[in-house]
Amino acid sequence: MPGTGNSKGYLLSFSVLVLFSLLIVFSQFYFNSEKFFDETIAGQSIIDKAGFVADDISLDLNSMLGTGIDVDRNAEFIQLKFFDVLPSDLNKHKALLNYSNFINSSYAFQQNAFLSLGLNNLADGKTEILFSNGLQYDYNYSFGSSDAVVSFYSSTGSTNALSFDINVSVNSSSVKVIPWAWNAGGDISVNLNYYDLNSSNAVRVSGKIDSALDNSYKIYFSSDPNDVLEIHLGLIGGKQKAFKLAEGIDNPSSKASLYLNALIPFASNPDFSYYYNGTINYRQLDVNNFSFIELGKG
Repeated sequence: MPGTGNSKGYLLSFSVLVLFSLLIVFSQFYFNSEKFFDETIAGQSIIDKAGFVADDISLDLNSMLGTGIDVDRNAEFIQLKFFDVLPSDLNKHKALLNYSNFINSSYAFQQNAFLSLGLNNLADGKTEILFSNGLQYDYNYSFGSSDAVVSFYSSTGSTNALSFDINVSVNSSSVKVIPWAWNAGGDISVNLNYYDLNSSNAVRVSGKIDSALDNSYKIYFSSDPNDVLEIHLGLIGGKQKAFKLAEGIDNPSSKASLYLNALIPFASNPDFSYYYNGTINYRQLDVNNFSFIELGKG
């Protein structure tokens, strides 16, 4: 039949053209999908990396500063446990500045990222652990002095603590102990255990105190009234149901070890967290992560 060969040739050419066009479209779609997938994976990898860096810094600082913390909670109560030594063997101010310089320069270069570690609120003579419900634990390491003070209180007024378990031991010999006044009608239950190298001044007592007062237990280590360890509980600096341990022992080799356990009513909160009063700013490509130096959550 006339023209049949030309028609078949035309149809074949048209089919090849359509198939070729489809291959181009499919190839472009595949390329774009692969690119999107690769960028998504890369972005997620950087986000994960930012989290790992933050965790590493948190662990480093916690190990360096030496304050142990443990949190147990249920639907009704939270138990906060702190472990510390006063004074610290570490020059915290110098150590924090050196660590910040390392992170912001050498470590950031290793990670191929911008890193800015904000430790000004920790290197100013006082390290602070903040809780999302307003509670706070401070370690005042006093520039140019061997004295140290730790405090536990609420920035909103009262910790609402129901009880405190206070354990303190000192590697020196005390000469005199002046106790606080117990109050059977008080509103805070207290277990107090104190030991030093003079066993006759050991304290093992339980009772109640009035939280409207600044109750102080004073242990002297010489006739000098400033050569003293002080345990305070109650109304301290306008903060209610607060705790303070002040180490002012003259012997430079003296160390006071503290274990503090506070029981506090707690409404369940999935966003509960606690962190150092310092910040991490991590930037890499399109990822920008700014946060406090978190110690725990949940």
